[in-house]
Order: sequence, then structure tokens, then C-alpha cells
Amino acid sequence: MATQPEIEKLKQDWQRDPIWDIEETDGFEEHRQDLLAFRLKLEDHWEQLRKRAIRDKALKLHALDKEKLVEYCMGLERRIEKVEGLLAL
Repeated sequence: MATQPEIEKLKQDWQRDPIWDIEETDGFEEHRQDLLAFRLKLEDHWEQLRKRAIRDKALKLHALDKEKLVEYCMGLERRIEKVEGLLAL
């Protein structure tokens, strides 16, 4: 059974790189429900932050009726930043 410090470390590691379903982590089977609730809560929080950022940008652009377009543009901006980061290596 995993200890509380091990569970907290797992959560911190996952938050830095949430590319897997944390509740499926080997060795933490007994904590599956708690880890699932943790993942879903954070994913919801991140989604709310994403939506707020889109709305804020749409407000700045006076384009509240075009939030889907703003979301698309923000996605393109993130992709450009990634490419620029890769080119700087």
C-alpha cells in the first residue's frame, strides 16, 4: 500500500506532466477512486482556466461573439511558441 508522501509525490509528478490517467498508476490500485477524483477535479479546473483565458482574450479583441475563433487563434499562438522554442534549441 502506498504511503501518503508517495501519493502526494505521484500527484505532483502528474501535475507537471499529466499525460497518463493517474488512477491507473501501478502500485496505487487501492487509491484508484481518490486519484480519479483528483484527476477529474484538476482537469475541470484547467478547463475553466482555459475558457476564462479565451473569454478574456475575446473581450480584449471586442469579439465576445467569436469565442470559437479566439480559441482557434490562441491554439495557433501556442503552436507557434512551441515551434519557436524548438528552433531556439
